[in-house]
Amino acid sequence: SLKELRNHLFKLNRLGLLLILFTILFTGCKDGESSYNNNDDGVDPPVVVNSIDIGRADTFEAVTWNLKNFPADEIRTVEYLTKFIPEIGADVFAIQEIAERSAFLDLVNQLPNYDGIAMTSDHYQNLGFIYNPSTVTFISAEEIMEWEEYYFLRIPLLLTVEYDGNIIHLITVHFKANDDGSSDDNRRRRSCQLLDEYITDNLSDAKVIVLGDMNDELTDEDGENVFEVFLEDTNEYLFADMEISQSANTGNASYPSYPSHIDHILVTNELFPQLAQENSLVQTLLVDYQMDGGLGTYRSYISDHRPVAIRLDMTIPTALKTITWNIERFPKAGDSTIDEVTHFINTWDADYYGLQEIANTPELMDLADDLPNYTAYVANYFVYQSGDTYNPPVGCLIKSTLNVTDTYTILDSYDDYREFPRSPLVVEATFGNEELVFINIHLKAAGDNYIDSNDLWDEETRRLGAMNRLAEFITTHYGDKKVILVGDLNDRIQEGPSTNVFTAFLDAPLEFQFADMEIALDPQYDNYSYPENYPSHIDHILITNELFDYFDSSDVEVLTPDYDVSSWGYYESVISDHRPVSMILNF
Repeated sequence: SLKELRNHLFKLNRLGLLLILFTILFTGCKDGESSYNNNDDGVDPPVVVNSIDIGRADTFEAVTWNLKNFPADEIRTVEYLTKFIPEIGADVFAIQEIAERSAFLDLVNQLPNYDGIAMTSDHYQNLGFIYNPSTVTFISAEEIMEWEEYYFLRIPLLLTVEYDGNIIHLITVHFKANDDGSSDDNRRRRSCQLLDEYITDNLSDAKVIVLGDMNDELTDEDGENVFEVFLEDTNEYLFADMEISQSANTGNASYPSYPSHIDHILVTNELFPQLAQENSLVQTLLVDYQMDGGLGTYRSYISDHRPVAIRLDMTIPTALKTITWNIERFPKAGDSTIDEVTHFINTWDADYYGLQEIANTPELMDLADDLPNYTAYVANYFVYQSGDTYNPPVGCLIKSTLNVTDTYTILDSYDDYREFPRSPLVVEATFGNEELVFINIHLKAAGDNYIDSNDLWDEETRRLGAMNRLAEFITTHYGDKKVILVGDLNDRIQEGPSTNVFTAFLDAPLEFQFADMEIALDPQYDNYSYPENYPSHIDHILITNELFDYFDSSDVEVLTPDYDVSSWGYYESVISDHRPVSMILNF
């Protein structure tokens, strides 16, 4: 299956590009050998970004900053910070190592656009937050898990704010430093486990950012990595600075003295879509580059840690556009086909294109490489006879608005060939906060409009069998997931029961709905997805009931690219004998 045999070319997704192009490197400062710069296979060093201005009016920014026994200097430290904090421009700053609470409040009072919160309990090196009340609305602040002081040493501080309609929970931490080898490792490991338990029990469906001086490296080996509880649960957590941590460029370390990367930012899955947006980034802020005397001056008057910032574009897409298109033995006219298909893909700007009849996989991959923000996938599938070229596989183009989590084929064995001569391709992906399953199929063509149950190789019988099995497969394997089925189904959904191959879906209206049924019930030339040789509507989109609330039949149409070129004759000879069908879901 495609799970075992992925024969695709992958583009860098948008998140990968952002983290490589715009992020700055972090490393660890444990005693003993640092793993920060020992990864010979690590990613290439990112571009050093000297600017510290990361504040934008249309994004949410948070910064973690260990200020080393604040204030390092009773006068100069506050002077510097009253300059740099507004220049950075973040909405929230999570501060560690507040040695003098009165000095911290004095700093806040000298920042005209900021308010602050410092822990009131008497702890060494307390935690605090500085936030901009004109961009975020304060909701609450509390010290959490105060009974776990042995493991945390500094009790975590939780700040809850509202930003542009989003409730965001920020937890700042300062884990035990590495003074006592394995004992401190165990305390940091347990701190992570306790945080996971707290988030699971209290903030399971919330947007959470954990940020602070965690005093350990993300790149340690399995068994030695104190962050395993987060790293192993990739469905729930993501270290936003992971790719930065893996870089070989120590010049951007958050703890430059060692150098190592120990200041981290962890987000929960409710923020994965926001982090993947084009305007989002994660970056070490090289404040020392802005000071006369550089790093030496910075360490004397501010800290031995650099701040680490995250910027999140909270405006995620809500309208999902899906198109199914049989592009008939692509590319049937070589470069002319590729040029025309590229034009229409860019024009329609769909999030998901389910494509059928990919006769030349490398050509589709090349086309995707030339498209901004698209990745191509093509199904590996069982070939009934060696050298069979009659059944070109299905494929798809995925825009970066979709975060692909898995791709594979189903019903792809020798025994499945009769019903599925082209194996269905499944793409599991997230769109915003929605988890989706796309299934792309191409059923057996032709027939005489009669279901001959005595002939298992009868075309209608094969399509009927395929639909029965697929309905059962979706029910069994995808449960309550949001499923979109697209493809060239080579039959009409509006026929009577005696000749209708789609009864498994049509007889379960509470579970399934053909999104294009109204089009099928209005037979006219512009509604035909197969308008010429056998005028009919045979390319369909089906959704499961989990998507009914987001669906409006007025958002489904047969596209007519043949009207946009010189003639149907040109369209058919250069592009396809099928028109695409489009659907928009509004979440």
